[in-house]
Amino acid sequence: MDKAIQNAALQSSKVTSVSERFFYSSYFWGQNISYFIVIMMLQTYLTDVVGITAAAVATIFLFVRIWDAILDPFFGVIMDRANLKHGKFIPWIRLSAYLIPALTVLMFVIPNNLSYGVKVAWVAIAHLLWGTAYTICDAPIAGLSMAITNSVKERTSLISLGRLGALLAMLGAAYFLPELTKQTSYGTGVIVLSVLAFFSMLPIGYKGKERFSVSSDSTFNMRDIIQYLKTNKYLLIFLLALILGSTNNSVLSCMNYVSIQCLEGESAIKYNMFSFYGAMVAAVPVVMILCKYFDKFYIFIGSYVVTVVANIVMYFAGYQDLTVYYMLNIMKGMCFGFTMILIYTFVADVTIYGVYKTKIHAEGISFALQTFTQKMFTAIASSLVMFTLSAAGYISSNLAQETIVQPQEVVDTIWLTYNIFPAVGAFITLIILVFFYKLRDKHVKIMSEVNNGELSEAEAEKMLPTYL
Repeated sequence: MDKAIQNAALQSSKVTSVSERFFYSSYFWGQNISYFIVIMMLQTYLTDVVGITAAAVATIFLFVRIWDAILDPFFGVIMDRANLKHGKFIPWIRLSAYLIPALTVLMFVIPNNLSYGVKVAWVAIAHLLWGTAYTICDAPIAGLSMAITNSVKERTSLISLGRLGALLAMLGAAYFLPELTKQTSYGTGVIVLSVLAFFSMLPIGYKGKERFSVSSDSTFNMRDIIQYLKTNKYLLIFLLALILGSTNNSVLSCMNYVSIQCLEGESAIKYNMFSFYGAMVAAVPVVMILCKYFDKFYIFIGSYVVTVVANIVMYFAGYQDLTVYYMLNIMKGMCFGFTMILIYTFVADVTIYGVYKTKIHAEGISFALQTFTQKMFTAIASSLVMFTLSAAGYISSNLAQETIVQPQEVVDTIWLTYNIFPAVGAFITLIILVFFYKLRDKHVKIMSEVNNGELSEAEAEKMLPTYL
């Protein structure tokens, strides 16, 4: 780029075009439509349509998602070292726009006349490829926000609109996909939404421009990461809370089974999903307003308290009264949305704490560890749900056979897993954070001022509590 043009761009508050900003946001829509389809519908499709056992599904999910988590840091190194023709991020984004929708469809078009072993191999390979394709889109689309604009406000706006659009896309998929599968088939419904996902993801790969160089520090090795964790105690505590509280994610794995077995059958899927994800969308502006008036630690803790209470009340109230059920489900969805949004701000806080204590800028390590931890233990939690259903005697069915009625013990286990598992996870997270996580917004503000050279360490030490 010509130096004069680059300097003009640096001074501009709006570096990107309107279409570029729109296409950047639309990529998230398509990406999350595909993610929603796989996370929310694949388990039910495999057990209730294809006829694969819950234990086999649990095993496939466990290994594929652990592979996905492990692959993240390796792909980061590949992306940093690759010298591709069209830029550092654009080539991967283009590739993912083709692969993710295609592989999403591949998992939902398994022929019923295949042998059981071939069906298992089909979904295992397709899901492994899908997980790999999804890995190569996460880091590039986030990195592209730094390469297409140097304006902090514009970058924040891009990411915020993208995330909000992603939630709205998932909300739309939650409403329309169950209806499409009911009226046609799983394969047809997934193809329709995957085509929409493709056309949402593709444009930014050809219309986006990498105007600014983005360099990464790849000198950290595993020993450095372990040493950094030892010095950044609040990062370690927060990651531990995420690990032990990962069973809170079991609500996503159980939602369709609750709809079919406990509520009004398949017709309840879209209402169950829509109430939960609609509450998550509503949580975005609410949490932004609350953070202006309250320390986010107390919002985070309050969300987990309500999660524990809502799950326990729902468990004992049962599922006969649908009004009570959906009211509590909305509460659970909003709290889930609060915690998912705030997790990223906590990682930023512990990174600032790390810089203050060690003078090491390890933003990449902090967010990579958070992503790895969430993916790894969410995979374990979702697989644990399926293993639990298998142990209870869940009977997989094939659409070519007669509809199978699950034993009452299985229905009771589904209900327990949907409520008690997340209540236990939220309660464990509460205990860890209340007793061990002492970092607050006012402390982070002081440390940030020291890191930016606006305040001396001596002045900061007088203002900060000694236990930090």
